[in-house]
Amino acid sequence: MANNSRAKSALPYLRQVLEDDYVQAELRSAAEGLRVIYERTRKEKAKATEDKRVYANLRRAATSIRNVAGALKHPEPPPKKRWGRNVAIVAIAGGGCALLTMKLQKQYAATRRSDPSESIPTPTPPPTPPPTAPSAPAAQAQSA
Repeated sequence: MANNSRAKSALPYLRQVLEDDYVQAELRSAAEGLRVIYERTRKEKAKATEDKRVYANLRRAATSIRNVAGALKHPEPPPKKRWGRNVAIVAIAGGGCALLTMKLQKQYAATRRSDPSESIPTPTPPPTPPPTAPSAPAAQAQSA
């Protein structure tokens, strides 16, 4: 179980080593420097500790390895979803709108009660015409 979690934690670093050109170039430079050091010390066994070229290549390889370590940084976690903050903002805005609406309704109702001249009159229905009596020729035609 522990090996599995270690492998999962190393996966982002391996992916970066495979995808990042700078990291690959620095690793190549370090490997080349170490190869040169190995060959040079193999030839001159006794003098290897005093060889300036060995130290220069070792310094270059160590610098490359340090650059790789600096370039391999821990991947940034995805940003957290802030549902709580958004819900709080919407709730505060909705509450403010509700309070403002209630306050304006109270002000409007108070002005209507205090000033009856501004009240809106209810429309009165138009008067109905009086019934008309049938005309004389039309009455004779109906009786015949």
